[in-house]
Amino acid sequence: MKSGAVSEQATPELPKWLAEQWQRVQENASADRLGHAILLSGPKGVGKQILADEIRKIALCGERKAPSCGRCRSCEVAAAGNHSDDHSLSLPDDKKTISVDQVRHLITKLSLSAAYNNRKFGLVYPAESMTTAAANALLKTLEEPPGDTLLVLVSHNVSTLPATVLSRCQVIQCGAPQYAEGRAWLTQATGTTDGDVCLQLAGGAPFQAFNYYNQGVEKIYSSVIEDISRLRNDVIDLVHVASAWSGEHLDVRLRCLYTITKQLVLEALDLDGELAHKSDLKSLRMSDGQIKLSSLLGYQDSVVRARASLDGPLNQQLMLEKLLAPWSNGFSTQGLEYRNA
Repeated sequence: MKSGAVSEQATPELPKWLAEQWQRVQENASADRLGHAILLSGPKGVGKQILADEIRKIALCGERKAPSCGRCRSCEVAAAGNHSDDHSLSLPDDKKTISVDQVRHLITKLSLSAAYNNRKFGLVYPAESMTTAAANALLKTLEEPPGDTLLVLVSHNVSTLPATVLSRCQVIQCGAPQYAEGRAWLTQATGTTDGDVCLQLAGGAPFQAFNYYNQGVEKIYSSVIEDISRLRNDVIDLVHVASAWSGEHLDVRLRCLYTITKQLVLEALDLDGELAHKSDLKSLRMSDGQIKLSSLLGYQDSVVRARASLDGPLNQQLMLEKLLAPWSNGFSTQGLEYRNA
């Protein structure tokens, strides 16, 4: 039976694939080179929040140990979750951005004197959710933090952060593990070997794959294959499919669509994709020559753009009808050809 979803923060053990980053943090802390602003960058679900929590423990440790001693009064209070020098700023559940008022509130709290005469710690997660005004409001604090303060920013998409923020932080890249390592971790976490689809959809990020597994995303993946297969065979209405997809799990369905297209591209190139032996893609394969490779590559770009558009104002029904149309018209839609400029 599947258990509930887990977040990175709920897992106490630092992932093995972040050992190098953790070693760097410890060495810098021991040499008093930890700095005052760290940016943890990498895909969602690779364990950045766990690493941020370990950095928090170091920052608040009264013995200034790396890793933290875990025994001093400050460490004990921090472990209990009510340390007065520990501050965090995250995206509200009902919002899409972190506001300038939230950042100003964090800055005010960091300006207070430390209760334990140690570092004050501030976390911003996810950093790319800050509005432009919020990011600008944080710049001075990043450059000249009040007192002995350590700020950690966690970002899933560092390319969207202002250069002025990046230049003020020590950047630590946190990538996904090799596929075999991620699959081994996921197998242990789930107790099954059925997580390949979820790991692919998560871009190799194990924690995200674990959450996908618990949400039953592999069933959504199968349903997407079925829907586009029926569209291609003209046994289902395009508007009906678009309407069904525009409800719950839209982002996941678009991830599925991208992964399915990627598998078809790999097969067209005679490359062995990770899901080639598991995915039921018989009705979509290119053996009949109906879908050109250039069209598939162009279609991948269309799916990427569709996913990016989800963050803005969007007519989901219209977007999906346009995106699904190639499956019902034999990929004759104009604008799908990929050209290497």
